[in-house]
Amino acid sequence: MKKARALGLAVVVCLAGTFLIPGTALATLSPTVESAPVVVDGSSSYSSAVSCVATGTCTAIGTDGSTGLWTSDEVGGLWGASTHLADPDILQNGVRISCWTQGDCISVAAVLSVGTPKYARRTGGTWSSFQQVPGTTGEVFTDLSCTQGPWCVLLTYNSSGVLASRTWTPTAGWSTASTASPPNWSAGAISCWAPGDCRLFAGDAGVSLATASMTSGTVSSWTPVGLTPATWINGVSCTSATSCLAAGFIFGGPHDVPALVRLDATTFTEATFPNLDGSLSPVSCVPGTCAFGGNVTNGGYLYDTTNGTSLPTSLTAHSDLIDLETVNCTAANACDRFGNDPSLSSTYDIATLPRLSASATDPTVVAATSSDVPIASVSGGAGTYHFEVIHGTLPPGLELDQQTGHLLGIATTAGQSTFTIRVTAPGLPSQSHDVVVRVTVSPASTPIPELPKTGAPLSLLVLGGLVLLGAGTVLRSPRRRHHA
Repeated sequence: MKKARALGLAVVVCLAGTFLIPGTALATLSPTVESAPVVVDGSSSYSSAVSCVATGTCTAIGTDGSTGLWTSDEVGGLWGASTHLADPDILQNGVRISCWTQGDCISVAAVLSVGTPKYARRTGGTWSSFQQVPGTTGEVFTDLSCTQGPWCVLLTYNSSGVLASRTWTPTAGWSTASTASPPNWSAGAISCWAPGDCRLFAGDAGVSLATASMTSGTVSSWTPVGLTPATWINGVSCTSATSCLAAGFIFGGPHDVPALVRLDATTFTEATFPNLDGSLSPVSCVPGTCAFGGNVTNGGYLYDTTNGTSLPTSLTAHSDLIDLETVNCTAANACDRFGNDPSLSSTYDIATLPRLSASATDPTVVAATSSDVPIASVSGGAGTYHFEVIHGTLPPGLELDQQTGHLLGIATTAGQSTFTIRVTAPGLPSQSHDVVVRVTVSPASTPIPELPKTGAPLSLLVLGGLVLLGAGTVLRSPRRRHHA
């Protein structure tokens, strides 16, 4: 009988095809994509905040003017349903949140009318009840900043305009207050980049802007920034001791003028935008990129970014889709901005993400007995990538792993196959990218020897119960049973 030939195969993979919008040159494509507003909570927030531990992995919290707050989680770039956190007080002003892992966060909000800070801790996905920060009776909450550790610092001020700082860790809880400024200072802003190391901005009775550093938890003396008087800082974000961006406004003139202040090394620079009437507030920086926004009466809602150490020389007010409350960036070109559309009474998230792209891996030769071949390197988007074949067929014996995008199996037929795969990133905003793939299946460099043709003499050798055929076939000799 004639035996079939054993075929040793190798798989050579190359990737072809470039993603283009029909009629658009590749160079014109923006490196980022922006989602449409996605409803996170069906109420219009008086204040909302978001903290992201990774792109597409965030926790939001907000107030709606009634008692308690709402909260929601984004996982894999998709927001889940919001839930209500009960509290007897109306926690309406200046809510903040900071998360260090998914499900582990701290949030601080101020009681309506009096401003007293209350906080709640989330552990393993479960929120505690809100309770007053110890020792803050008669104080007004102004800012919260946390860094890995976790380690947080709370900033408040009292009726005399004296700023106070308190630190928090999960094991030690809240520290006692430390005086952070002289009397008659305005509400301040703080940003920390490492436990104990932060920068503060505040105004001397709202007249001149000053700054102070916090080192090992101790606030230094305040130094005037020396810029435009009457600059009020609403928010600041620092990536190191020498790189910060603060956002606010200049008041006292015919109208409020939006303003930005940057610290680069030891130099402060300021950009003001007198053509606009309003204020800049939330700001979020990662190395090399900062995002900020605000609200101007002669242009609507404002959102923009600045790169490197430069400041924009002008801002063109454009009607952003939401009244911006907060912004959080996890990487360059990856930011979530939160706010509400009062006309629709809903709180929205708009995500900006790197554009989904796929590029060729190096051609790979894989033994036919166990093929595991990556065919594309994918970046951008949010969520778990999904791969599927939309045109053409795979080489016989191979299949596409829809989670990894690898070809698996044992190819059985030499030749070339061309097919198209679609890569999908399901997160907000959902993106897809089609890639043409050519797979060449070629015989292995060392094929398995053929069996002899019918009629060829065979040499037999019996060793230890095995019958060895001279042509390479091995048969097991039947074992004899021994009877007692």
